[in-house]
Amino acid sequence: MGKSRPPGVELEVIDNRMKRELQSLLPAHVERYCKAKVILEFGSPAEIITSVAHTERASLVVVGLKERALADHDPSSTQSHVIREINCAVLGVRGRLS
Repeated sequence: MGKSRPPGVELEVIDNRMKRELQSLLPAHVERYCKAKVILEFGSPAEIITSVAHTERASLVVVGLKERALADHDPSSTQSHVIREINCAVLGVRGRLS
């Protein structure tokens, strides 16, 4: 699935900055426990997550959850789509980064 990006912005600079920021959220020495990979894509979250999970042969996908309690049960939510479409563990994380 190709990247569909907004025009007119120095996107490589933004991509690199965002990847560094996401990488900084990983715990120290994460490589001792798993092969964590930060991937930044643009598009429909549900489609991108499932596509990347299949391509990367992921054994675990971590997704952020919205604060809405009903979103957990919404069959059209990103979380529900990911759980239905991939064949690996899905960990939902609720909370905000400061």
